[in-house]
Amino acid sequence: MYSGLLTAQQADDLFTHLSYGNESALVTRPMTLGCSGYNNKQTTYTAYGMAYGLLVHDMIERFLLHFFGMSAHTYTRGTWTTPEAAHPDRDVGSTDYVAAGVHTAPTYLKWALLFEDPNTLCVWVGKALPREWLSPGALPVSVSNATTRYGRISFTMTAAEEAPQAIATTATPAHSGTVYTIRVKLSLPASYVGATGPAGGVRVRLRAPVAHAGSLSAVTVGGKPWSAIDAKEETIIFKPEELTIARLEEMQTIIATFG
Repeated sequence: MYSGLLTAQQADDLFTHLSYGNESALVTRPMTLGCSGYNNKQTTYTAYGMAYGLLVHDMIERFLLHFFGMSAHTYTRGTWTTPEAAHPDRDVGSTDYVAAGVHTAPTYLKWALLFEDPNTLCVWVGKALPREWLSPGALPVSVSNATTRYGRISFTMTAAEEAPQAIATTATPAHSGTVYTIRVKLSLPASYVGATGPAGGVRVRLRAPVAHAGSLSAVTVGGKPWSAIDAKEETIIFKPEELTIARLEEMQTIIATFG
C-alpha cells in the first residue's frame, strides 16, 4: 500500500479482505477499526502504508476511520506514548512501547491537509479534511509553511453562510437567502511555477458538510470566474501550465460557492 503501485481494485480488495478475514479458523482479524494489526489489536509501527495507500486511491472515509481509530486507541491517554500494539478494549493488555508509532497521528494530519500523489505528481490541498471542519462558523482551517518537495506553502479555509450580495459576481449571481461558501487563501512560492513546480499541478479539495457535499457550483480566483472545477470530487483544479506568478497572486483570494 505504501508503494502507491497497487491499482484501486487491489487496494480495495486488500482493505476488505484484511477487515473481515484471515484465511484461517482463528477468530482474530488482521485489521481492527480500519487499522492493521494482529490478535484484534492495532499496530502502530506498520500502520503508515495502509493510510498512504487509501489516500492514493481517494478512499477518504476509510482513511479517516483509520486516522481516528489510531488516534483514539493507540496512544496512551494524555501522552504521545504508543505501544507496539493496542486493543480497543483497555482491559486487554498492550504490548511494549515502540518509537515508530509516535508519529502516526501527526503524519496522517499532514497528509489529510496536504498530500503529494506519487503517481500523478499532483499536490492536493485539503484532500481528506473531516467535513465537520468546514462547517459554517467553525474556526478556519489554517496551515502555515507546510513542507512539500516544491517548496513550503500556507493556506486558510473559512466556511460561512453568506448573504448573496457579499459574493455576487458574474459566476455567482445574487439571489434570495444565504449561500454556503468557502473562502480560501492559498500561498504558493514561486518555485511552483514552471519546471520546478509539480508536474501534476495543484488541486484544492473543499470537503463541505454532508448537506452541501457534491454541490460545488461556482468558483472565483482573484475575483474572476474559474471553470476548472469538479463538483463530484469537490475540487478546484490548477494545471501546471496555469501556475504563473500572476496566478499565484490570484490564488490568495479564492471563493467557492455551493448549491
